[in-house]
Amino acid sequence: MKEQRFAKELQIAKRIALETWPLIAPFYDTRIEVKRKKDGSPVTKADKLASKLIIEGISKEFPNDSIVSEEDLPILNGGRTWYIDPIDGTKGFIKRNGQFAIHIGFCVESTPTLGVVYWPVTQDLYYGSIDSGSFRDNPRGKLELKFVDSNRTNLIASTNGDNPYNDLKPVFEKLRIKEFHNCGSDGLRLMKLAENRADIRISEYLGTNTWDLCAPQAILESMGGYVHYIDGKPIIYKGQSVLGKRYISTFSQELMDKAVELSKHLN
Repeated sequence: MKEQRFAKELQIAKRIALETWPLIAPFYDTRIEVKRKKDGSPVTKADKLASKLIIEGISKEFPNDSIVSEEDLPILNGGRTWYIDPIDGTKGFIKRNGQFAIHIGFCVESTPTLGVVYWPVTQDLYYGSIDSGSFRDNPRGKLELKFVDSNRTNLIASTNGDNPYNDLKPVFEKLRIKEFHNCGSDGLRLMKLAENRADIRISEYLGTNTWDLCAPQAILESMGGYVHYIDGKPIIYKGQSVLGKRYISTFSQELMDKAVELSKHLN
């Protein structure tokens, strides 16, 4: 049996993600005050409280680890780093449309090693690590996430319906993408690939941050997927917040190479 080096880290991350939802659920059921951050994105008291709970939980269990959260100043202690988005898709949380998730990702030596993406409204808990594979738990049971080659002639893209992707239209056309699945959270968009409901994701904008991507990237790569910058280069995590480039994700190296070639003109 393969040694699971990060079993404790994964267990703790799953527990904390599940504990976060009861804390913020009351805000989801009421009219909530919305403030704006410097970049114009919304933030609520629920974001702040969720971040505090997750940081305190991780710090208690792993006091020597670094933590980078969207809603708090980074704690930079060393090479092992957690990337947290307490509510990925705050707009969906505010609108009460269900399009949000809780992200807890973990990197060792700049590489996503494990991730947890919890979708509270469906009770879908997605998680994976490089030494255990990837899974989805919900009240219906546990499902191992495995890539299934559907051999679809016309591909499906996982997209962000809130942002225009006009500059991607020529790329989508040449890739023979005919269907689009929209989600309001980067984590949920990438989980469409994990569940074999989509074939590719190309981010529409430069605004992706480490806490958006780390957890779902770890889940996808733990089941054999690829997540690279749009120029094909690997994504390196080094305690930063902004990634600075778009990304592409797919399970096919051939499709990844083709998408990178067609996207050369994009940032």
